[in-house]
Amino acid sequence: MPLVVIVPLIVGSPPSSASPGKTSNGLVSGAIASSGLIGRDALADYTSPTGLLTRELDAVIDRPVTLGIDPMIIASIRVLGGSAPASAIAWLNRLAKATNDTFPLSYADADTTLMTQSDPAALIQPESFTFALDPALFSPPTTAAPGPTLGAGGSPTLGAGTLPPLPKSADDVLAWPYRLSGIAWPRAGTLVGTDVARLASIGYTSVIAGQANLGESRLGPVQRMGSTDIIAASDSVSNAIADAAAAGTENEWSSALLAVEPAVLAVSTARSLVRSPVVTALDRTTAVTAERLRQTLDSLAADPAVVLSSLSSVLDGPAADSAAEAGGVTLIDAPQPAQRLGLAARMLAAERAERAFAAIGGQPDSITAPRRLSLLASMGLTVDATTSPAGSADDAFTTAGANFLAQSAALMSSVHLVQSGTFLLLADNSQFLPVTVSNALNQRVSVYITVRPQSGLLAVEGGPVLLEVDPSSQAKANIPVRSLSNGAVQVTVTLTGATGTAIGSSVSADVNVQAGWETPVVVAIALLVVLVFVVGIVRTIVRRRAVRDV
Repeated sequence: MPLVVIVPLIVGSPPSSASPGKTSNGLVSGAIASSGLIGRDALADYTSPTGLLTRELDAVIDRPVTLGIDPMIIASIRVLGGSAPASAIAWLNRLAKATNDTFPLSYADADTTLMTQSDPAALIQPESFTFALDPALFSPPTTAAPGPTLGAGGSPTLGAGTLPPLPKSADDVLAWPYRLSGIAWPRAGTLVGTDVARLASIGYTSVIAGQANLGESRLGPVQRMGSTDIIAASDSVSNAIADAAAAGTENEWSSALLAVEPAVLAVSTARSLVRSPVVTALDRTTAVTAERLRQTLDSLAADPAVVLSSLSSVLDGPAADSAAEAGGVTLIDAPQPAQRLGLAARMLAAERAERAFAAIGGQPDSITAPRRLSLLASMGLTVDATTSPAGSADDAFTTAGANFLAQSAALMSSVHLVQSGTFLLLADNSQFLPVTVSNALNQRVSVYITVRPQSGLLAVEGGPVLLEVDPSSQAKANIPVRSLSNGAVQVTVTLTGATGTAIGSSVSADVNVQAGWETPVVVAIALLVVLVFVVGIVRTIVRRRAVRDV
């Protein structure tokens, strides 16, 4: 019986309930969720001889096992250039030379249906990695991509001993010779019918789905839905293999393994196609031990009743055609939990607001690109099935989502108006109203200041005033105004970008207008001068008359 095993090659952190050596693949550290990249020290640890990624690759490399690879791992090594740990470069070289079928997961293994169901237009991808690149760690850019080049025998390898060329785009950082493409692998039991069309609209041609979405299908391993191939993964066989790969003791492993072959036989014989290939997909939240996974795959490879097969053979083989001719398939909707969808929608909306805000900066992508990676990494977090039910308040995604929203609020308030006190205007001609803007960003920003009086006592001359504020500083703009009449007036001051996007909150200030104060003062002064002049004349006349009388 042909058996296809799909394994996620992603970074995870051990859940508290797991024993040493196990990893719940859907859980990454808070640092990775915050940055969207794996740090140098973490990479050195993960790719060390006993590291997580090394153990994962040891278990599956050069076997008829299909790997779904998280592009974040590749990108995290690439952006380090010449400073990447030697062990990480060696690990990447091993992966490049592997004979396995491979396909890319979404970046950071972001939950695709969480995005499609919370926002139809939100299947986001990395924007740029320029912010993370130090040109000193790269050779000058060339026309060639910085990814694998062809070495001896046509095997993809990475250059050693010389600095890699400076990537020119996100595509250069993410480039990899995947053997399969266009495959979406949503979280188990989270698909709804509309997801397939949304995934197809951005280039996915195949979607992996389990029995929660397909039921006990008697069709082949690849079924047709519109223009999309639905790869039917057997939950019963997948769970049996996962149980064996997660076994703690030898007895537990032996017992779990005994359930695999009957499960494969039951699924294969139940289908209308004789000896139909069975597809399995190892769940991301399973606390897998790499050594147990290797041991399980070895045992399956030695079983004469099971033939480990590649996903490409199933996609290209006659089973796919037969399934398509059988009339296609209708999905059983299994939507994401409402709590997760609500939080994801808020996060996606916050990221859109950040992109509009970042337009005021001289280098917007240095703001938006790392935030996009952080969003994707947060979307890659999933609940630890061993401790929390899906969608519970204490799952990793809830924590990461709250952190993302808090960071978003801090970013959006980094450029703001400084609250002013009461102003006094003592003129009936043009004066200036000072307005101060604070910029906590590490780049220069350009903003427009608008002042709107709430009464007719004051008039603002001209339109919004452009103000440029240096990084980590404050700047003041003088807004031309004209006082028209005496009294107190409140003004509302707003800050916007070039496109009219509101920046921060508006502020109110009180202005005490004393229009026309000069006229009575001038009159009083004039009267005083006249009085002095008259008194002088009178005194002169009196003095002369006194002299004449003498």
